[in-house]
Amino acid sequence: MNILEKSIPNMAAPFADVERKIEIFELKINSDVKQFFVNYRIISTKDGINVSDKMKSKNKDWYIGNDKNVYQRTFPDFQLIPNPDYISPEETPEETEYLEAPAFDYLLQVFKEHPELIFTILSGYISENYADGWFD
Repeated sequence: MNILEKSIPNMAAPFADVERKIEIFELKINSDVKQFFVNYRIISTKDGINVSDKMKSKNKDWYIGNDKNVYQRTFPDFQLIPNPDYISPEETPEETEYLEAPAFDYLLQVFKEHPELIFTILSGYISENYADGWFD
C-alpha cells in the first residue's frame, strides 16, 4: 500500500505513450536532524502494462531539511504568499517576492496544524518538483 500516488506528465518521444506516476511509499521524520525523508518510485505503464523495469531509473534522494528554504503557501489551495516587504529587485534586493521559511521547520508546523492536508502538500510538492525537472 502506498502513502500517495500522483500521475505526472508522460515523457517526450519516443516514450510519449508511456504513462507515469509517482508512488510515495515511505515518509520518515527525524526531528533530531530536522529532516523528512521521502521514499518514492516512478511507475511507468504502457497500454495498462507495467514497464517500469524497462525504463532507466533516475530516482534521487528526496529529503526536506532546514538547509533549504521553501515558499510559504496558503492551504488548502497551495498558493504562494506574497512578501509584504518586497517592492522590486531594485528597491528591496535583500527581500524575496514571496515569504520563505526553513523547509523542515515550516512543513512540520504545517503538518501539525493541518494534518488533513499532508496529502495535498505532498501532491503539491510532487508537482513542484516535476516542474523543476526532478523526475526527468
